[in-house]
Amino acid sequence: MSHPVRNDRRGITLLEVLISLGILSVGLASVVALIPAGGDQAKKAIIDDRRGTLGLNALADCVNRGLLDPAKWAPAQAAASSYRLIFDPAPSVALPGCGLTSVSTTGFTAAPVADEIFRGQDDLVYRLPDEEDAPAIPMFFGGVVKRMTEGHLTWLATLVPATSSSPLHRLTVVTMHRRGDAFLTTASSMSGPYVQLPSPSSLAKEDVPRFFSPGAVVLLTDNANVHEWRKVVMAASFVDELGNLKIELTLDRDAPATFSNILAVEGANGMYERVVRLEEMSPWSR
Repeated sequence: MSHPVRNDRRGITLLEVLISLGILSVGLASVVALIPAGGDQAKKAIIDDRRGTLGLNALADCVNRGLLDPAKWAPAQAAASSYRLIFDPAPSVALPGCGLTSVSTTGFTAAPVADEIFRGQDDLVYRLPDEEDAPAIPMFFGGVVKRMTEGHLTWLATLVPATSSSPLHRLTVVTMHRRGDAFLTTASSMSGPYVQLPSPSSLAKEDVPRFFSPGAVVLLTDNANVHEWRKVVMAASFVDELGNLKIELTLDRDAPATFSNILAVEGANGMYERVVRLEEMSPWSR
């Protein structure tokens, strides 16, 4: 009489262990790959947060420090109902001429003073101690009780007429992170928010993301009567059969009806606008 063979297995085989290790390795590799991406996104979030703070503070600075008072502009400007000005007194890289008159105010014409105002002060510097559990130590400038900052965030402001028939002006603050090169090139509107750069000079295809990545801010201008900032939503570049670089941009708003050039600044990553009325002498202040 035969008895059935019993297969009471009380463990796992080596093959099952190897398969489990393989699955675990793939999962861990996926998690490790996400760490640099997460760090990059966290860094962008910090930059965006500081940019927003800097932009709003800069709008207040323009009012509080006299940028809206023609009597304080240096050099002095002739009386006009439609000024087209740029406040950028201490640039690391000068902007190409685009029809905006560069002025400062009598309160901070000196470069060191202007640098304190037009440069963000909240990207603080810390030193990591040798003990892993110890908190980071803030750094200070030698001999001065002032926190050290990296100073990568800067800003400039432009002032142009809000409309052709209004005494109001449009104040625009443009924030920049690690401000770099700038260039002015011809451009044309295809329709609505779509803009084409047919053949930008001195720009290689690999350099396009430096100036036109999503979120970048550019100035559309005719070098005379049109100066409007726009944010880039999407950019596409290609080289045609003749070897010419062409760039097509999608902007956050329709392009102005008449413009011929586009000014791009490396690192320009935010803009904050407000319609303002210029300060003037009133009967109560005489």
